[in-house]
Amino acid sequence: MRRKEFPFFVLILIGLLLISKSHLGYSFGDSIFRAIGLAPWTNAEYESGVHFPVIVGLIVILVGYLGAVKFYQVRFPKVRSRIILSCIAFVFLFPFLTEKAMILLKYNSVSVSSVAFSRNNSHCNYRSEEAKVIANCSVTLLNYGKEKDVTIRLFLIRRTSKVHLILRLISVRNLTACW
Repeated sequence: MRRKEFPFFVLILIGLLLISKSHLGYSFGDSIFRAIGLAPWTNAEYESGVHFPVIVGLIVILVGYLGAVKFYQVRFPKVRSRIILSCIAFVFLFPFLTEKAMILLKYNSVSVSSVAFSRNNSHCNYRSEEAKVIANCSVTLLNYGKEKDVTIRLFLIRRTSKVHLILRLISVRNLTACW
């Protein structure tokens, strides 16, 4: 591989990392943007609006794709379809790979950093009864290490009145290194 061709595949990989979702249900690009101090959404409070990591990721993938095709089309006529299929496979395999990587990295950890919140498997349902709003929430925590106890404090971001929260059941799902 020559020096001119390699950066285009790196661009494709960076773009794929920006648009792919982890096993916890959030975009890996969100984490990258927050790590460098940028809001990933135009409306950060509600996580809505324009999603910057996806826009940047798609542009970077497009530049990488066009550059790689330019250099490899003559030698490898099927390079276009191979790159597209590889990108699709990466997006589908990324959540599985991130979960297994977290298990390997935090297997012997006994701190709270070995526990993570899963947005994918968590949800809340609300209903009103007279002057009360009753919420039934299911929260999934993934334990990658050997942490035994977790204390959770629930809070509402857009609270308009005094709220009483009653904690009923919290379970921590232990993950194992099964492949």
